[in-house]
Amino acid sequence: MKFFYMIWVMVAVFISGFFAGYIYSDHMQSRVAVVDIAQVVANSAQVQSLKAEQDMHNAELNQWVQEVQKKINAEGDQAKKEKLVKQYSAELEAKKNTYGQRYVTALQSIDQNLNDTIVSEAKKKGYKFIIAKGMIIGGGDDITADVVKNIK
Repeated sequence: MKFFYMIWVMVAVFISGFFAGYIYSDHMQSRVAVVDIAQVVANSAQVQSLKAEQDMHNAELNQWVQEVQKKINAEGDQAKKEKLVKQYSAELEAKKNTYGQRYVTALQSIDQNLNDTIVSEAKKKGYKFIIAKGMIIGGGDDITADVVKNIK
């Protein structure tokens, strides 16, 4: 009977050692990719285009506000002036909301595209984990240059 228990104990030790080795080797084989997100964003043509578009919209809004101020200042009747201020304030708010929604939608699309590019590049190179460069002190393989080459 003792012999039977000894065999079971040896089998249990062997199995636990096998699984411990498997888990250890799996973690040792896990590769970590590190990406400098700020550099990826700075090199994105989509981000640069969106920024230029946003700057253009801001310039248009500023020009429109200056024209509106001239119209309001030119009005002599105080009641009409107040009516114009309310009207133009509502128009300005509508324009801001429209531009804001377009910006948010475009930004979300760009963000998804950049994330997809980063994940795709990491998978191509066999990485299991991707960490932003600012979140890690040391270790990992920097794949930022490869991602920058593949962003649109």
